[in-house]
Amino acid sequence: MKPKNAVRCAVLIVSFCTFCTCSLLLHLSFPVYAQGAKFNKIKVALFVDGGTEASEFTKEFRRSDDDDLSFRKVDGEAIRNGALNNFDALVVPGGSASEESASLGAEAREEIRRFVKEGGIYMGVCAGAYLASQQRKHDLGLLPLTTLDSEHWYRVNEGKLVDVELTPAGMEVFGIHKRNVRLVYENGPIFAPPVEQPDDSFAPLGFFRSEVVADGGEPGVMLGAPAIILSRFGRGSVLALSPHPEETPGLKQVELHALHWLYNHRSQSDAAAAILRKQKNR
Repeated sequence: MKPKNAVRCAVLIVSFCTFCTCSLLLHLSFPVYAQGAKFNKIKVALFVDGGTEASEFTKEFRRSDDDDLSFRKVDGEAIRNGALNNFDALVVPGGSASEESASLGAEAREEIRRFVKEGGIYMGVCAGAYLASQQRKHDLGLLPLTTLDSEHWYRVNEGKLVDVELTPAGMEVFGIHKRNVRLVYENGPIFAPPVEQPDDSFAPLGFFRSEVVADGGEPGVMLGAPAIILSRFGRGSVLALSPHPEETPGLKQVELHALHWLYNHRSQSDAAAAILRKQKNR
């Protein structure tokens, strides 16, 4: 690795080491679900419009459309007309973030921000994670983050397995009992360290431990960067995933577990943030 790339990797790792600690504390502040535990029913809106590729989510949601989860597809027009008032969570899948943003339009983007700020759950995967960032003026700005090496975003022609190391909190949120997993990656965002130190409600749940380098891209940019981030926006929760668990054999249901986890802990979020701040200041 070239010296400048080694320095960049070191900066990334150091920048996020505090967040690893926060993730561990988040894990300690919540009980672990017992195997076979029942969840409260959650109402999920799946964004399907221009620029989205939602077929895998549709399959998994249909398999789980029962007493624990109900879902409906919504487009930009439905969101503009207030459809999110009938849901607990919004899932924005992969595809093209710029096309998804255009399909939403300014009014629907503002409606999503209102929905999350007032306590809703936002899950963005790949393009949906890009959309949650502050990279461009037409993004949602739900995360205090931009992305790295965006000029070389096209890293793979088709899905490629990459190594991801989950934090203890990540293992709990997704219901996974092992720290290291391999997830399908299809050009999701590589998040940059925040410009300003975020508060204690912000924590990466997993980090890239292998990488894909685009033609002309710099090696080392992806290594150590967060693959999955959990954050707050107002009273709501934002879960951003760069890779695709829903496309990964054996892990296709873990995002549904995460939605249930966030829904069942929504009333404890303020208490959790207070606990994390107290622990950090000791």
